[in-house]
Amino acid sequence: MYYEVLRNLGFFDNLASNSIVLQLGVDHRQSLRAMIERQINIQPIGLDISFESLLFLKNNCDGKSLGLICGDVLALPFPEKSVDRMFEVGVVEHFYEEDPFL
Repeated sequence: MYYEVLRNLGFFDNLASNSIVLQLGVDHRQSLRAMIERQINIQPIGLDISFESLLFLKNNCDGKSLGLICGDVLALPFPEKSVDRMFEVGVVEHFYEEDPFL
């Protein structure tokens, strides 16, 4: 579902070959798996603070090429301008220190 939304919004348009596409938070594993299966010209990377989520994804990607990094989205381990596109799924809501709706 998330992959289709990104595709329909033009997220993958005009990407050069071997572009690095970063997903922040891989717990919604379907997005990254769909990218691997349908976008052959990119280098997908998943970043998550949960080693267990990364391990699950690694073990369920049918041997496809995928970069996985255990890290914090608030301190990305990439040089500036080294990632071509990035998106998040289910991450932003964890940035609140207290519930703004209470």
